[in-house]
Amino acid sequence: MYPALQIGLEGSGSPTDFLLAVVILFGAFVVVFLIGRLFDSVF
Repeated sequence: MYPALQIGLEGSGSPTDFLLAVVILFGAFVVVFLIGRLFDSVF
């Protein structure tokens, strides 16, 4: 699902891949947090 995350976990050793994985995880966390806030305000 997340190729960049896969590359980071496979240990390619590239810092950019690790940074990309962190950014993707952070983005996913923010999206989940915003959706949670949205549902809290709706219900």
